[in-house]
Amino acid sequence: MTKPDGSPLQKNVYTAGLIEPDGILVTIQVQILQPEKLQAYVEGHAPSLAQYGGRLIYIGGDQETVEGDLPVGDIIAIHAWSSRERFLEWYNSDEYRPWKEYRQNGVTKATITLSAGFPLDQS
Repeated sequence: MTKPDGSPLQKNVYTAGLIEPDGILVTIQVQILQPEKLQAYVEGHAPSLAQYGGRLIYIGGDQETVEGDLPVGDIIAIHAWSSRERFLEWYNSDEYRPWKEYRQNGVTKATITLSAGFPLDQS
């Protein structure tokens, strides 16, 4: 695969070491409803994320829509996971459950998207 100008792509999430070849990225668009409670969620759920092998690789705000009309959240977070199955184990785990419920009970609204990819041709 090449860039629009025909030159080869030099890095991607696989060659940069961000995720494993069979891994996935999880994109989380978050609308913050109760900012005063968000920090407790962030700090509280982090140990379970690490316990299941998930890594927070990006968090950011100040989003701007350049094209399209899909809503964006207040922040975006991106996790890297070794597999879809491992993410779902964490997402449905006893360790994460109380934090998921805390978040879902009015702290945030979120859209969570799993993206499985493939290594891009580096030649």
